[in-house]
Amino acid sequence: MKGTVDRIEETFAVCEMDGRIMQNIPLSAFTEQPKDGDIFDFENGIAVLKPAETAERKEEIQSLFERLKKKK
Repeated sequence: MKGTVDRIEETFAVCEMDGRIMQNIPLSAFTEQPKDGDIFDFENGIAVLKPAETAERKEEIQSLFERLKKKK
């Protein structure tokens, strides 16, 4: 299952999972310390960050933002 970290709260990450379901995942389940916006795969209780997918998503969002600014 693929997810995106929405935010970090104390000892868990609040994540948006496939289908827009919000789920709290313990930080101990992540192979690395996650940050807001990180994309990860979650299988068998282990969350593996996907830095390339995260960077690609951030570039897409920045591009959309720039196009919106130009429309003014």
